[in-house]
Amino acid sequence: MRAAAAAGGQCRMAGRGGISHKGRMLAVAFGLSLFIGLAVRGSPIDRGPAFGHPDVVVKAIPSYGRDIQPVLNRSCVQCHGPSGAAGLDLSSYSGIARGSRDGPVVIPGHPEQSPLLAHLHSDGNPELWQKKCPLPGAEPTPNQAKNLERWIQAGARNN
Repeated sequence: MRAAAAAGGQCRMAGRGGISHKGRMLAVAFGLSLFIGLAVRGSPIDRGPAFGHPDVVVKAIPSYGRDIQPVLNRSCVQCHGPSGAAGLDLSSYSGIARGSRDGPVVIPGHPEQSPLLAHLHSDGNPELWQKKCPLPGAEPTPNQAKNLERWIQAGARNN
């Protein structure tokens, strides 16, 4: 029976309604390529706030690239880009890490001490800020602000 299977290129079960060895290998290759594709590109379901779900709290630790930077790009970067106001560049992770001319804006692990969050929650308090920021209409949603807070609490990693 093994000789027949080897000669015919089929598994022992192929003659009884099973699939051939080649068919099994193709199925395994397809499954593996699908798994690798989702691992590299991410799940098509879990796209977070930047991909059409602006008012969603991310269940896992928020990702800087997927959940945080798109919100900063929309809400902050037009003023706080590479040559931004107050010497603050929120257009990149390295800009956030550098902080502003007044010091750090994110204190990893301590959202309550992070000036960036205090700024978002200041509601234009003139004692804290000279100008309402972000600009009207560009404010992050409450859930986006919560994702930012959770990202800082988790260590503000560049993930």
